[in-house]
Amino acid sequence: MNPVVLFDLDGTLIDSTDAILDAFKEAYKQIGVDYPGDKFMINHFGMSLDEIISLQNFTSKDQDRFRDVFTQTELVSDKHKLISGIGQVISVATQNNRKLVIVTSKRRRTAEHVLDVVGIADNVDILITADLVKKTKPDPEPLLLACKKLGIDPLETEVYYIGDSLPDVRAAKLAHITPLAVTWGAHQERLTEEFPDLQVFRSPDQLYLFLKDLVEVT
Repeated sequence: MNPVVLFDLDGTLIDSTDAILDAFKEAYKQIGVDYPGDKFMINHFGMSLDEIISLQNFTSKDQDRFRDVFTQTELVSDKHKLISGIGQVISVATQNNRKLVIVTSKRRRTAEHVLDVVGIADNVDILITADLVKKTKPDPEPLLLACKKLGIDPLETEVYYIGDSLPDVRAAKLAHITPLAVTWGAHQERLTEEFPDLQVFRSPDQLYLFLKDLVEVT
């Protein structure tokens, strides 16, 4: 069986930091709660929106309002961008009829919208989103669901998961998948602090060369 590569979305394939922070700021504003700051929010990137909401002392009504405002604000944002150089990464990763598989903590409606905005929606073969699973990253369930849809067992197949956050790495390890980290996302320093032996790519060009070798060898 050829090696399989799975991708995170935010911070890995797309730059969504400004769009997400804007959505959080508007959501806090609309429920009348002080915004805790960019650093606090960035430290929780990689978690699902519902998990982040659960960390707050919100009423049930405010939780619903926060979720709705965040989602609507992100859906109309024009700040999502494909990471420069990621086009060639996607191209090499899908050579020889390989599937482009994305595992994200976004809900499906938002993920599909963002993929369409940045122009890669038609490239995606399998999209695993937060509303397809009971537990999101760092739980391994989303990655294991991706493997199930591919008809593979990570204990028997060489599988890589490329992401930019601690939940990405932790989920991969729990799923018996090899994590690969990129440092152009939100968690650059924290990744290597917790996982000093983690294989890290500091530019899309480096990732492209790694995947090119992987595809050519197999």
